[in-house]
Amino acid sequence: MPNRPRSVNRIESRIVFSHKIDWAATIDFRKALYNAVSQRGYSELQLDFSDTEKAYPNGIVPIIAEVAAYRNLGVDFEIIPPRNSEVMSLFFSNSWLHYLNPNIYSIFDDSGSGTHLALHRFSDDNQLNNLVNKAVNICLQQLVFASGVPQAFEWAINELAGNILVHAGGAPGWIQVSTFREQHRLAMVICDRGVGIPKTISEKYNVRNDIESIELAIRKGVTSKPDFGQGNGLAGSIAIAQVSRGMFALTSGQGRVRVLNGKVEPQKNFPPVCGTIVELQFDTDREIDLPKALWGHKPIDIFETNFESDNSDESTFTLRDFASSFGNRITGERMRTLIMNLLKQTDGRPIRIDMSNVNVISSSFADELFGKLFIEFGPMDFGRIIKFHALNPTCKSIIDYAVSQRIAQAFSLNK
Repeated sequence: MPNRPRSVNRIESRIVFSHKIDWAATIDFRKALYNAVSQRGYSELQLDFSDTEKAYPNGIVPIIAEVAAYRNLGVDFEIIPPRNSEVMSLFFSNSWLHYLNPNIYSIFDDSGSGTHLALHRFSDDNQLNNLVNKAVNICLQQLVFASGVPQAFEWAINELAGNILVHAGGAPGWIQVSTFREQHRLAMVICDRGVGIPKTISEKYNVRNDIESIELAIRKGVTSKPDFGQGNGLAGSIAIAQVSRGMFALTSGQGRVRVLNGKVEPQKNFPPVCGTIVELQFDTDREIDLPKALWGHKPIDIFETNFESDNSDESTFTLRDFASSFGNRITGERMRTLIMNLLKQTDGRPIRIDMSNVNVISSSFADELFGKLFIEFGPMDFGRIIKFHALNPTCKSIIDYAVSQRIAQAFSLNK
């Protein structure tokens, strides 16, 4: 069998990445890094991404975590960024450049609207809660989810990232979430450079190797710290991946277990991973019966908590909570996607759109949000589903005009 082409090369104290950085690249990188630092004694290294033309989070995020850990041990890294302008933009907008070399590159500000949650580092529950909320809001504004999927996503990301705070021995965690609208797909990568699953499992159970440790860890009810939980986070995440025909992979030490197309594939991993790397991908247009996937457990519904109303027969959507300005189509489209998700997950329960503190909206925003919703549902259902609160006369006239234009356009097309 021919050898797999290397995705990184070592040239003295320089590690050169090839055109694609994926999971395979992390393996080659760990080998090159160990050889350069532990075998040859280098304390200064150059990481050359100049030839990189494709980069995926499940490749670059573990590499960044590795670089950060070695930097804490006193190794200095010089970064040569990608020559390709699109890849360079990807490295910047995901904050990869910042975490590779924080002294030179600033962190990307993803506080506004975005298609993904850029890479973030967290070390406590407050940071993690903020990141989870941000990730959920971004995804709800980018993808229209099938029933049960948003709840499954929030449950999984909380469980997987929360494991780091409990089991990683104080090491920080890394998290990134990506959306793929055309493919109706969502992907997350969560990792740490902590003590790792084999060590935590072996302290409580008798296991022969790292693969067996991981296989034991993903079983329902298995946990190294029963005082902190019931050990269902990994098993439940796998169940979600299987139901949605997604992919789940867990790598720690010399073991890796991947779940793909419903099959569990244990693999030996070398060189070993210090800490834990979790990958989860699933389709967002495939319904998930979350209580069934979680053996009857029904998590708190994010839509019930985030869109509560004094009237139990309707949801409240406060526009100002989800957008800071209302002057363009992109924001209007994000708000429409969010409202569509709210309707899908609440079985079409009416929505009261609170327009408090919204003084004016643009015609483009009104058309993208309300005009297209009107055409989507028709006049009868639109009037039944969409209610307005604190709508001032200016915004009302702009919405009325946008809707009337959409009606005229639809009428002329049907002639």
